[in-house]
Amino acid sequence: MKERPILFKPEMIIAILNNSKTMTRRVVKSLKCPYVKISDKFWVKETWSTYPPYSERPTIICNIDSPHIEHKKTGLYEKVIHKAGKENYAWGMYGEPKWKSSLFMPKTAARIWLKIIDIRIERLQDITIHDCLHEGIEINPDNLFSPITKLSIDTSFQLLNKFEILWDSINKKEPYRWRDNPFVWVIDFKKL
Repeated sequence: MKERPILFKPEMIIAILNNSKTMTRRVVKSLKCPYVKISDKFWVKETWSTYPPYSERPTIICNIDSPHIEHKKTGLYEKVIHKAGKENYAWGMYGEPKWKSSLFMPKTAARIWLKIIDIRIERLQDITIHDCLHEGIEINPDNLFSPITKLSIDTSFQLLNKFEILWDSINKKEPYRWRDNPFVWVIDFKKL
């Protein structure tokens, strides 16, 4: 079992926290090297900060199983907060935290861990309406229509369109765009 980092847009992190996102797609860049295997784990990298800033007042945590970073000079553990979902903290006299890029978040600062439960390869445009929902795409409840499927034709189109817009906002270059219809890893996961 391997552990590896994964990035998501902030709205998808919130969907994971709300348990409405249980699937992700990643472009297949090599068939020789599988992206992940079943039972591998992802730790989600997200915008983060320590709070309050260490220079003003250190926050020491006793439980190193909680999201933290180790302060190199003192060896003390600093509490980590995350921007998506606005964790329960009071900014108080220190003002808004100085947020750090998700690219530089260490593994010990991760609050979200995902376990891979299934993986397959398909063309991007083979996504189903069901998959759009598992990708965290939200339905406008005013558009519900059929008592059987709970979706109207318009709603189905809107879900696919929302996913296409999300995909292209992340994958802007050829040959990874929606219209290029690349092969993708479809990864089902559960939040740990």
